Amino acid sequence: MVLNIDRKYKCSIQYKHRKADNYGLKLLPDDKDSHNTARRHPDSFLFGPVRHPATRALSALYYFEFREDKYGKNPVIEDDLVMSKLSSHSMVMPSPGAMGFTYWFLNPFLQTYSSHGLNEISLIYETYLQVQRIIQQYDFLYVYDRVEESLVVFATITNLELEDIIITILSKAKKSGSYEIRHWGSQKGKCFYMNSPNMTPRLQSYFALTKKQRSSEVKEQQWLIQNYGDYLLYESANKSLDKTWDHLSQELGFDMSGRLKKLKKLVHIMLQKLDESNDEVCTSFWGPAGVGCNNDGELNTSYNNTESCFKEDYGCGYKCYEHILDSLDDEIKMW
Repeated sequence: MVLNIDRKYKCSIQYKHRKADNYGLKLLPDDKDSHNTARRHPDSFLFGPVRHPATRALSALYYFEFREDKYGKNPVIEDDLVMSKLSSHSMVMPSPGAMGFTYWFLNPFLQTYSSHGLNEISLIYETYLQVQRIIQQYDFLYVYDRVEESLVVFATITNLELEDIIITILSKAKKSGSYEIRHWGSQKGKCFYMNSPNMTPRLQSYFALTKKQRSSEVKEQQWLIQNYGDYLLYESANKSLDKTWDHLSQELGFDMSGRLKKLKKLVHIMLQKLDESNDEVCTSFWGPAGVGCNNDGELNTSYNNTESCFKEDYGCGYKCYEHILDSLDDEIKMW
């Protein structure tokens, strides 16, 4: 989505997957209160995704640890091994409060118990304050599990048209159960298969997905205890999305439900058009070789990311989508 906005509107953007405080967007402290901060770039718009802590961590574990070159394609992983890796792997290991929401820090946060001599109550309170600051400091946090609603709100508050966000939904996404081009490590430049996470009943209990599933065993309470910051941020982002939706609808007069229906209708029309299309513009991207990696894990030798994608293998096939959008009436593709 960010790359598409940059391509169409020539904005200065940051999109790489790294911690927010590494983007040069550090906040300037207010003289009266070190926690009240002013943005260094006042005309910037800060936004990013928030995902359910359990599914985020499990996906990261299968992507970085239980990957094809180490465990084979579609491996059967024992629950005990998954739980062990969840508490030790560098990409999902919980820090005090959470691992996931540390990516959104724009001002310093206490990283360890020992170095600051905090007791658990103090750290819980500091985590609560940090989540509050994140909600206040960002212009928008979209909820990964509610992507359509989030995109409608995002487009409304940024004055983007429906056709600006439709490509985000349709573009060839990187997802488990398919191949993508590896951009790091010894397998860089090769196709690799992204194994799908398996959320077993025992892992559901471990992640405490519902109150009924919460175990009395200390081992299976540990995840929720260690990741309370992530859960607090996730719930806060959901409530913020609901409140923003209501504000836009009830106080500013936008037909948010109508916009959501229009988005879903356009997705349906676009998918139907793609199935029917034999146009050269589309077949050049969606021919037998596919874009990037095909379904057999082979790299398309004619693949040219500068022509097919926004950047690298992000947003591949967008020219085909835009070609179909151009053929539709404005009434269909605009709010």
